[in-house]
Amino acid sequence: MQSKQETVYKILRERIEQSQYAPSQRLVIDSIARELGISQVPIREAIRRLEAEGLVLYSANSGPCVAPVSREQWFQLMELLAVLEGYATAAAAPRIGPAEIKSLRKIKDSMEEALAALDFSAWTSAHREFHRLIHSRCDNELLTDQIEHIIQRADRVSLLAFARERGVIIYTLGVGTGKQIIEKHAQLIAALAQRAPSSRIERITRQHVLEPVKQVRRLLERERLNKSPAELNLLA
Repeated sequence: MQSKQETVYKILRERIEQSQYAPSQRLVIDSIARELGISQVPIREAIRRLEAEGLVLYSANSGPCVAPVSREQWFQLMELLAVLEGYATAAAAPRIGPAEIKSLRKIKDSMEEALAALDFSAWTSAHREFHRLIHSRCDNELLTDQIEHIIQRADRVSLLAFARERGVIIYTLGVGTGKQIIEKHAQLIAALAQRAPSSRIERITRQHVLEPVKQVRRLLERERLNKSPAELNLLA
């Protein structure tokens, strides 16, 4: 049986992720306590947990509020991820042997199967598994922990900042971009298997992260140019 703090945490997180609470909206602890019929203690604990995850900000003057988000934050996070992931992959390369190469090829095959079935959830899981396997061979734990934190934060920002455009992005870029990412994985596997120079491994990894980001930026700019003034106000 889950604790009251866990229950409140899940309720508040779901409301934030589903935009029931708007970015920058204050979270009035007393009101939430009355609504849920519980004391303020588990609510404060849940809010501290959400604050640690970057979903809530706390101000001494106004108290907790939903963290503001913007599309530009997501682009900046992904650019940072490209730099760190490129370095981490190059650092891990000397510790990746035949067993790891075999596992990476198997994961790549599972990504191809998921994409053919249009199972984007399974595709995303396999994509994350691919990179986590590489990160596990990097001996800089602070670096890989930071990468995981950035991925989680980028996921949350994406969910909130692109709520209205998510369907368009997936429909427009989904299969094509998925194939490109799988091709980059194949290039990376080959480079790792061949003991390619670290500069090449780092470059492939950075391109792999950044190219879909550039495609999203181009798509959103194209959508913006095709919108009427009224529609632009809705997307602002």
